[in-house]
Amino acid sequence: MEWSVGISPSGRAGCKGGCGDKIAKGALRWSKAVESDKFTSTTHFHLDCLKIPPRKGLALEDVQNLDTLSSADQEKARAAFAAAQERAAAPKKRKTAEKGESTPKKAKKGKGSADIVIEKKSKRKVKDETGVEVDDDPIVQKYKAMTISQLKDYLRLNRALLAGTKGDIVPRCVDGEKNGRMMPCPVCSGKLRLSEKGTVVCGGTFDEDINQNIPCSYEAAPSDIKRGRWLVPGVDEAEDEDESAEAAANAIASEDQLAEVQTAFDLLDEGASPKDFAQKLVEVARKAGVNMPADDKVAIQRAGSSLIAHKNDDGKFDFVGAFKQLLRELGTAAAADKKKEAAEKARPRAKIGDNDLIAAVLDELGTLEGKLKESTHYVMKARALKKASIAVRLCDFKIKSGKQVSTGKQKLPGVGKGTGEIIDEVITTGACAHLEDLREKAKELGEA
Repeated sequence: MEWSVGISPSGRAGCKGGCGDKIAKGALRWSKAVESDKFTSTTHFHLDCLKIPPRKGLALEDVQNLDTLSSADQEKARAAFAAAQERAAAPKKRKTAEKGESTPKKAKKGKGSADIVIEKKSKRKVKDETGVEVDDDPIVQKYKAMTISQLKDYLRLNRALLAGTKGDIVPRCVDGEKNGRMMPCPVCSGKLRLSEKGTVVCGGTFDEDINQNIPCSYEAAPSDIKRGRWLVPGVDEAEDEDESAEAAANAIASEDQLAEVQTAFDLLDEGASPKDFAQKLVEVARKAGVNMPADDKVAIQRAGSSLIAHKNDDGKFDFVGAFKQLLRELGTAAAADKKKEAAEKARPRAKIGDNDLIAAVLDELGTLEGKLKESTHYVMKARALKKASIAVRLCDFKIKSGKQVSTGKQKLPGVGKGTGEIIDEVITTGACAHLEDLREKAKELGEA
């Protein structure tokens, strides 16, 4: 379970704190994300509707994104959290029966009340594969002595599953230190975990491109999965962090480059229109290597928005500030190309090599449908395509036609008539015309 605080991006989410009202766009809200085997469930609360769990508790330092808020919003959040703590600590009044009503008597424990007998769980000592009792294992003791917040720091750094109680989290950390951290699911790039059967399973992943949870049924023996070095907070950094994008951005934002940006705007006529300034900003940004949208109209709109955001009190534009904002938001073209190459290299592969192109096409279609929102039901369409791509990767036979996997005994999850036609096109031509169209639109809009 993870708590965070932030600004509501829309007015669609309802408060789960008891009032049931919608949370207005731009309002501060608390968010609770709970990971399960299949998906991540997120609920939101008004700032003043937060209810702190009485048994598990919640500390403000465990709430994510607080430091990203403005000073004023941070103060509001801290005050609301303190009020929630007071409500949680206040003694609850016991409900009394109305006058004239009888209070039901408690059932007596005994032979005749089997329905209220609770069986206690066995407290047998558990042994690991080496035969050492876990209670006597120094590694187990080390993690048992940590708080949940400290344990989750280890799991976050090692990109492991965060869900569960301390009794669930400690074994994950012990397994990671003894055997190495589990690498992402080879089918969907989700987080792997040990199941009760002793196998390694994946419950799916949250796809940020379409903002949806995508289920996955991958399962393998522990010896068949890839493991990496177990990372320690405060000592190691995430191994997959790429500093090339930051280095490229710093190179563009050098003092010499920023001086050239200012000079380019100083050469414009005093009577230049806001559109002229936006066009010049696009020209300068592209020349410097900023990853501007390919479509000129869209690029000018982005530049214009950046200029408006950096308009001084005297009505003049802060060109360098507008340039820096574009650089922060869009990054560099070189970094974007490297990111694409890395993503292609890390892309999950199909179990059967001949199905790999089909899975890749369906996955990219799902991503672009979710980003561009081309259809009315784009969320359902994108999720179905993503689900179908995972099913194709897991498929243990060569797909020979779309009909083979869209109907009958070999039907795959998420594959219907429309997806079957896409599969037929890919098998026949090695490409997908609709995907090419979406790629062009994404490039024009700077979403590629």
